Amino acid sequence: MQRAGRAGRDGPGKCYRLYSIECFQKLQPSSVPEILRSNLATVLLEMLAVGLRRPRKLKLIQQPDMDSLAAAEHELLGLGAAVLDGKELMLTPVGRILCKFPLTPDQARVLMISNELSCLEEALTIIAAMSCETVFDQESRGKAEDIEQARTRTAHMLYIQVAVER
Repeated sequence: MQRAGRAGRDGPGKCYRLYSIECFQKLQPSSVPEILRSNLATVLLEMLAVGLRRPRKLKLIQQPDMDSLAAAEHELLGLGAAVLDGKELMLTPVGRILCKFPLTPDQARVLMISNELSCLEEALTIIAAMSCETVFDQESRGKAEDIEQARTRTAHMLYIQVAVER
């Protein structure tokens, strides 16, 4: 037996999929290209880090929506990660630091600012919890008061409270 990527490529082979026909019929014919489903601010920051200053001029097989690209540029400018020099975007020292974090630019900026404000631990807790969609599933199952508290308070503060109580 071979994995799907190898079946029929290295020699005769078969690929067995372990899902129902109903599930198969709901699948997309192909996956959405990464550039169209990624956080463009992150992609743009990485482009700037390798020296590409005019991302709109870059010819890609799948071009991202120009409004999405403009929003990503606006985000990086707002975060202080980039500056506009004529028609070119340039990475700032803040942008160089943001590139080092395996996070979205806004999350990395939160960590930088929280460090300056001496609340790094709380910011780390919030960002870590935000990256886990099911952080309360196991612990809160059946606890009505926890669920009610989640509705009445912002999720970020609940994340901190849970972390402190542990």
